[in-house]
Amino acid sequence: MMKPPAPDFDDSAPWGRYAPTAWQRGLMAASHRVPAPLSRLVVAFRRPIKYGVHHPLDVTVWGLKLRLLPRGNTSEVKLLFAPQLFDREEFALLADHLRPGGVFVDVGANAGAYTLWARRCVGDGGRVLAVEPDPEMRRRLEFNLRSNGIGNVEVCPVALSDRDGEGEVLSNPRQRGQNTLADDEAARAGGPRVAQRVKLLPLSDLLAQRGVVQVDALKIDIEGHEPPVLTHFFAHAPRGLWPALAITEYKPSTAALIEELFTSRGYRRVLANRGNLAFRLEAMR
Repeated sequence: MMKPPAPDFDDSAPWGRYAPTAWQRGLMAASHRVPAPLSRLVVAFRRPIKYGVHHPLDVTVWGLKLRLLPRGNTSEVKLLFAPQLFDREEFALLADHLRPGGVFVDVGANAGAYTLWARRCVGDGGRVLAVEPDPEMRRRLEFNLRSNGIGNVEVCPVALSDRDGEGEVLSNPRQRGQNTLADDEAARAGGPRVAQRVKLLPLSDLLAQRGVVQVDALKIDIEGHEPPVLTHFFAHAPRGLWPALAITEYKPSTAALIEELFTSRGYRRVLANRGNLAFRLEAMR
């Protein structure tokens, strides 16, 4: 049986309009209590909601008011049904590293899980740049920022690359977490996509335009396009702008190159799992 498409995201109604019913709250509460060793139980708890609800759901996660879709985007599904299991090691690293007043850059912000978590760490006096080229995902992220009165997150409508110009991002309407640049090999092999013209910009240029002079932590998850972005950044950014902590998506095809890019510049790998790699700058900045 074909799975239903993702519901539309309504950013016109105020948060609370799509409050879960009692039975939905019960299933989500049970799912939120599942420990990591029993994570497969989450699938059973979420199934009636994931495939039976055809609208967004307004929930509270990490003390934040969020509107999330029950399917069509892995990050939103994780936030909705298992926030306690979502990139636990990575979020622990950020919580240990980021301090009030710090600066975090989220490249490939998607629905904003890392953006919102980092915002909790850096507080009102900190600064977060959320880089997201997909206008649909920006719309969802901006709604959740408005719903919580968050003003120190800057949503950047560009795609990072190793050049300045224009390009195409290919979006998968059934899985918004798989957006890729059209010139990537993964994009050409990824099945039906919707093409969107976007502004391309190197990371060093974006930071200069935004007046960022220090990056305490960086997360970059852009579906295999990390190597050209990071190669250009390290070649052109002053050492003082290099992130003290960097979290990058793990892909077997790019892992060795990512490792070399960081370790050859004084970083030490502090995390490696099925989803991500993380590196801490050990040498003097």
